[in-house]
Amino acid sequence: MIRISFDVLKKYEARHVKYLEGHLSQGFPVFPSIYQVTDIQGFIFDLLTNPFKSNILFLKEYFLTVKFIIQTSNYINNKELDLSESVASEQIQLLQKYINELESNSIFSKIIFQKNPQKNSDFKHIIELLQQFISFRKDAHNSKKKKYTQLENDLKAQIQGEYLLYEGVRKFLIKVKRSYKNKVFDDNKIELLEALGVFVCPYCNRQYIDIFKRKKHGTRTAIAELDHFYPKSLFPLYAVSLYNIVPNCAKCNSLKSNTLSDYLYPYCESADDENKKQHFQLQFHSYDQLRGIANRHKPMIRLASTMEKKSLANAEALFHEELYQNHTSFVQRLLRAQRLDNSEYRKSINQYFQDYKLTENDLKEILYGFNGSPEELLEKPLAKLAHDIINFTKSNE
Repeated sequence: MIRISFDVLKKYEARHVKYLEGHLSQGFPVFPSIYQVTDIQGFIFDLLTNPFKSNILFLKEYFLTVKFIIQTSNYINNKELDLSESVASEQIQLLQKYINELESNSIFSKIIFQKNPQKNSDFKHIIELLQQFISFRKDAHNSKKKKYTQLENDLKAQIQGEYLLYEGVRKFLIKVKRSYKNKVFDDNKIELLEALGVFVCPYCNRQYIDIFKRKKHGTRTAIAELDHFYPKSLFPLYAVSLYNIVPNCAKCNSLKSNTLSDYLYPYCESADDENKKQHFQLQFHSYDQLRGIANRHKPMIRLASTMEKKSLANAEALFHEELYQNHTSFVQRLLRAQRLDNSEYRKSINQYFQDYKLTENDLKEILYGFNGSPEELLEKPLAKLAHDIINFTKSNE
C-alpha cells in the first residue's frame, strides 16, 4: 500500500553491512569456477544490500532460477489446472520469459551440463517438457491429468536436483542468521526502523510498528515484524539482504503468503509519486452519506476503480477492502470535518491563531487531523485512507 524510497535504504547500507560482514567474511563457501564468482567481497556487499540489482551473474541468475522453479511448480500443480484463461496466459508468458533467459548461455545450464556430461541435453529437456505442458494446458481436461502429472514429476526431478548445488551457501547463511539473531539482530532492527522512518505498517497502514523503551531494563524494543519480501524458505540467499527486509505489523506478516505474484514490492525510486495514486474510494447512495450525516447507512470503503492491476492484486491478497470496513466511523468523522472546510471557517481559525502564521498543512491538521504530507503516510495509521477520502469527496462535490 505505502511505497518507501530506495534513497532511505541506500543511506543505511553501510551500517547494515557493518553489522553482518564479519560473520560472512569468515568461512564463506568457495564457489566452483563455473559459478563465476571471483570478487567475494563484492559478492558479500551485494548480497547484504541489494542482490536484485547486482551485476554479479550468479546473483542475477539465482533470482531468475528460483523464480523459474517456483512459477513452474505452481503452474503444473494439478490444483492450478482450473485457472482462468487470462491468468493462464500470463503465467505462460512469464514462464516463456524465464525459459528464454535461462536458455541463453546461463550458469544454470552450464552447471547441469557439467554435472551430467553424458546428458547434456537435460536443460533442453526441461524446456521441451514445459513447452509440452504449456501446449497441453491450453485445453485442459480431466482425461489429460495423468499426462500433466508425469510432466510435473519429470520437470521437478530435473530442476530441483540442480537446485541442491545452492545448498552450501544456503546452509552457511542460516548459520550466520542464527549467530546474530539475538541482541545484535534486535539493535539492527531498531536502527533500521529509525533509519527508514517507518513507524506504521507499509502493507496495511493500520498498525503502529514503532519502538518503546522498557523502564525496568532500560532497553529499547521494536514491536515491528521484519518480513522477508522474497520468503527465505524459497530464496534462502536473501535471508539477510537489506532490500529484502520489510518492517510490518504482525497481522500482515501472518497474512502474507509465499505466493510471489500477488504482492507489490514496497521499495521503489519514485515513492512519493506512487503514494499519490488513489487506493480507496467511497460507495455511497445519497448526498447525505457523502456529507457524513447519514448515521444509519454509512458509505462503504472500496478499493479505487483506477488501481493498477499489480496494486489491486496486492490489496486483495492482504484483504484491504475487508479490513477497512472497520473504519467507516473514521471516514464519517472525516466527512463531517470536510463540511467545515470552507473559507469562513478557515478565516476564523487563522484569526484565532494569528500569532502562529498557520500554513496550509497546519490548517489541514486542525481540520482533519492529517496534513496530506508524504511523511505522514509512514508515521500515522490510516493516513492513506484519510488522504484518499478527502481527495475523493472533493472531486465529487
